[in-house]
Amino acid sequence: MADMGVLVAAVQTALVDHAAALGVFGSVNGHEPRNAPSDAPALSLYAVGARPLPRGSGLAVVSVALDWAARVSVPAAVGDLDAVERLVSAAGLAYWAAVVSDLDLALGAAQLPAGMSMWGLDVLGVHGQGTRMELGYLVPDATPLRVATVSLPIIVNDVLTEA
Repeated sequence: MADMGVLVAAVQTALVDHAAALGVFGSVNGHEPRNAPSDAPALSLYAVGARPLPRGSGLAVVSVALDWAARVSVPAAVGDLDAVERLVSAAGLAYWAAVVSDLDLALGAAQLPAGMSMWGLDVLGVHGQGTRMELGYLVPDATPLRVATVSLPIIVNDVLTEA
């Protein structure tokens, strides 16, 4: 069986490196933080789940969607809330545009465990839910945040072996 830790680390590293290279965010985390960010806009990338892909699998191997999220956070306690809205929306859309324009996130076969291959980001939902951006509010540490969350269904071929 393949080393799933290597797979998760490769995806996490690719997502963080890709986001940091954009130069849009004050900070980029490879996890969902417990506290409000100090740098705005901040981006947090975190795993949401995984699911098998019947249409992308074969008789002996199963391809999977690794569902990740990218959350842009901007403090929204006081100040110009119109500016906060523009900042979080623009940063979320900039990130979304960047991942759509680089579907494989530079995640080549060299970083993945042997036998696995990257299909890419499922932008339009060929294998279920595609990418999308949702806006909302979170209140960690009593600090209201305006957030934009981009869903990232990442398709990897031949992850599980059926026996």
